Amino acid sequence: MNRICAFQGELPQYPEEDLLRSACPVAAALEILESAREQLCGKGVFCRDGMAQLRVIVSDVQSGKAQSADLELLEELCGAVVAENECVLSVQTAGELRRLLLDYRSEWLAHIIRRKCSAGVCPGCRAATAAAAGDGASGPGRRRRS
Repeated sequence: MNRICAFQGELPQYPEEDLLRSACPVAAALEILESAREQLCGKGVFCRDGMAQLRVIVSDVQSGKAQSADLELLEELCGAVVAENECVLSVQTAGELRRLLLDYRSEWLAHIIRRKCSAGVCPGCRAATAAAAGDGASGPGRRRRS
């Protein structure tokens, strides 16, 4: 097979504590995609278009614009990038994103379905608090029933 990847840099390491310093796996995923974007070779379809699409979808999750189907699309696209790409940086980045999707699935679902971020760092989501977690607490526009 003829390799087309032009990536010549050092592959980044993603230690768990660095990834989650924001305490939000969605924000960590976007950081990973943003840092990789500058170094991607862009010569293959999955490196160029696949990675760009991953970034758009994760950005939608963070900004509260994602739909339920986007989580499945992210998982499928990560798998395709890992399986079909010749760019080592794209493969590593998509693999790390896929790990975050699997390990922190409940956080991703909270962002997409409830528009809540447990760390309170995602601009399109409300901060998840103990009161807002479903214990009947009132919020804006809601009244407690007596």
